[in-house]
Amino acid sequence: ACAGLGALGMRHGANTALAAARARWQAQALTHYRLVVRESTGAGDCRQDLEISAEQIVAVRENQCVRVPSWTVSNLFTWVAGLNGQARRCYPSEVTCVCYAQYSAEARYDPQLGYPLAVTYRWHLETNWAYAGHWERLWRVHELPSCAAIARRTSDFTTISVLALTPLP
Repeated sequence: ACAGLGALGMRHGANTALAAARARWQAQALTHYRLVVRESTGAGDCRQDLEISAEQIVAVRENQCVRVPSWTVSNLFTWVAGLNGQARRCYPSEVTCVCYAQYSAEARYDPQLGYPLAVTYRWHLETNWAYAGHWERLWRVHELPSCAAIARRTSDFTTISVLALTPLP
């Protein structure tokens, strides 16, 4: 119970920081800007250089990533807000909750303009010891359960870093 209250406190703090940063960003009324981001994952890094007008991507100057560019400052704020609500869920499903996927998110904001400087989302799998199938397996084959047996990876991360944000006329 104490750990749960601590998590709620951390989430509340993250939401307060997010609201303050978003207010600083909105106070700038910056509608046209160039945004250069680096996306880092366990698979590697890539970079996108985008021109944003009225929170819409109007030009892609560079895209080293395999996915379609979608980052704007508003989209970064939306992503952070969604991450702050996740803590854990059953994996691979609610029906067969063999493991728990544990999530954490951390964001840093520009002190003057408020936009997210870096957002890191991490997850890892932990064994759900309440799952009856684990105990049946232990009894039958004398093996402890492992989340690695049902997933390609048992942990990963994504970090989006703003390398540059330049106001445009």
